[in-house]
Amino acid sequence: MAQSVLIVDDEEEIRDLIGLQLEDPDRTFHYAANGVEAIDVISRTNIDLVISDIAMPKMNGFELLRKIKLLGLNIPVIILTGHADSMVANQLRTYSVKSFINKPWPRAELEGAVASVLKK
Repeated sequence: MAQSVLIVDDEEEIRDLIGLQLEDPDRTFHYAANGVEAIDVISRTNIDLVISDIAMPKMNGFELLRKIKLLGLNIPVIILTGHADSMVANQLRTYSVKSFINKPWPRAELEGAVASVLKK
C-alpha cells in the first residue's frame, strides 16, 4: 500500500520541488497551500506524513500543528522552513515534530528524514 504524504507550503514551486525530490512508486503525494487546505486533505485522506512550512497565509504551520493535535491525530510532521531560529525550534518541540529542516534544504537531509519517519 502506498504511503501518503501531504506537502504544505504557500509556494507552489516549493511544493512541486519537494514532491519531485521525494518521488517514489510507494508514495502518493497530496498538496496544500496553507493549513486550512491541509486540514481539509487530512479530514478526507489517510495521511502518513505531513511536510509543512511555518509561514503561510490563512493558517500557518504552528496553527496547523495545534489543529492536528486538537483533532487527536498522530500524524508525524516534518517542518521545512526559511524562518528558523532557536525560539521556533523550541516551540516545535512541544508538538513532537519529527524533524526541523531549514530552507534551502540539503536534499539528502530531507530524504533521510522522510525515509526515517515512513519506515516506522
